Amino acid sequence: RGRELEDAYRRLFERHGVRVVRADTATARSLSYNADRIIEVVRGITTPWGWVGYSQGCANGFMAESRMLAGTPTEQVPLQRLVCRNLLFGATNGSAHGVSGDLKLVQALAMGERILKPYQGTLSRSATNALLRAVKGALDSRLVIQALGGWHTLTFDAGVTLHRDLQVVEHVPSSSMRGVCGPADVPEALEYMLFLLDRLVPGVGHDTQVTEPCAIASAAFVANDWTRSVARCDIGA
Repeated sequence: RGRELEDAYRRLFERHGVRVVRADTATARSLSYNADRIIEVVRGITTPWGWVGYSQGCANGFMAESRMLAGTPTEQVPLQRLVCRNLLFGATNGSAHGVSGDLKLVQALAMGERILKPYQGTLSRSATNALLRAVKGALDSRLVIQALGGWHTLTFDAGVTLHRDLQVVEHVPSSSMRGVCGPADVPEALEYMLFLLDRLVPGVGHDTQVTEPCAIASAAFVANDWTRSVARCDIGA
């Protein structure tokens, strides 16, 4: 429902008749969930098509393609019309933000235990159990589980898993867009992300979300027949 690139998409339709259909994917949700949303859209397309992904959306696109290719003959039919992939600042290889988030979660849980531990000796057993049930209920809630699973998709481990298990349509060209920015190039809303990534990966160019060496249309850490197939079709940034 966002308005990003709407002018470019309008010109694309006016000049070339290419129609853009959005998939109802979600930020910080699992790749499987978002891949299903993409597949739902693709099933309704009867013309040649390609996919455009931004950041985590690039991993979503690869996952959708892989799931269709590994599916039934009927599920594979739309892939016969796949003509291109377009990756905008792709996070398919992961981001240091994801790894940092995982570490911060573990540290937060340990810190929470240290904060709550003294109350075990001063509160009654029933009060302690009630508090533990409340904490457990919060951590087991669907919202928290979905957020943690989605955050994990941004880690380097998740990028390795994606490319290790990936199946793709061969001979489909992939284009990518990468960026490197500094303090003078970003809006105030992104300054925190910029300086945080500067400290996580010092000396490496990045766009506040993904480093330049990782924002490519192929695997950065895995080499197998499938990843080599994607690399051969990478027309560059």
